[in-house]
Amino acid sequence: MRLPTIALGVATSLAQPLPGDGGLHLERVASGLVSGVAYVEDPVVPDTFLVVTQDGVVFVISGGVTRETPFLDLQDQISGGGERGLLGLAFPPDAASSGRVYVNFTNTAGDTVIARFE
Repeated sequence: MRLPTIALGVATSLAQPLPGDGGLHLERVASGLVSGVAYVEDPVVPDTFLVVTQDGVVFVISGGVTRETPFLDLQDQISGGGERGLLGLAFPPDAASSGRVYVNFTNTAGDTVIARFE
């Protein structure tokens, strides 16, 4: 199955220009991902990022390569579409020692859930 490319924009500075162009910089970091809602740096593993998709999957990008095995798959536990789905992911300050991650999603009943995973 071939999916469209996700391109993420990174604002180098909106308040004060940085040396150089100081504008918006687009860089392709992954392809084959649909409905990305968050791009989160892994605080424990260097050069590793997580892409949260609205359909309930969190993909791992390590060394510029998207791993086949997702970090988290909640597709069976979410309702999607419109303003619903897997909407966010955050690591606590002690993620390296606790192994915890928090996600925000809309469950199959349409309720908003904040869940912790280890």
